[in-house]
Amino acid sequence: MKGVIVAAVVLVVVGYFASQISQMVRAKMELTDRVTQQLDFVDEDNHDMVRATLVQEAAKWSVELDPGKVNILYQDTEQPTTPQRFLGRIAEFRNKKVAISVRYYWRILGFGIAQEITRAKIKQVEVRPKAPPPEYRELVE
Repeated sequence: MKGVIVAAVVLVVVGYFASQISQMVRAKMELTDRVTQQLDFVDEDNHDMVRATLVQEAAKWSVELDPGKVNILYQDTEQPTTPQRFLGRIAEFRNKKVAISVRYYWRILGFGIAQEITRAKIKQVEVRPKAPPPEYRELVE
């Protein structure tokens, strides 16, 4: 009888941990999707709004996200996107690198499991046609 009780307790504990880990993975996947979506909305002035949106989204999946642990990077970069490499002869591009990094802890029985989500992309903010070389201007005139 004692063995049956021990086996039942072990099954309950294993089931609880399996449930918590599956919730943790699901929450991380959903939050990763939200971070990726928010990359499109980041600009120079709205970092606080993006942080608040991510904190609200995280709360839906029982993740306690501290706004101070949401880091947003928005800076100039010379790195072109793949389509821009092909169009580099006829246009000049100004790009920004946008990155969001989120750090939080998932709690299981009082123990914290560190989680981190980092996503980045290159965002085009301006396009200007290149001036034609002097040889072309002479031919046109």
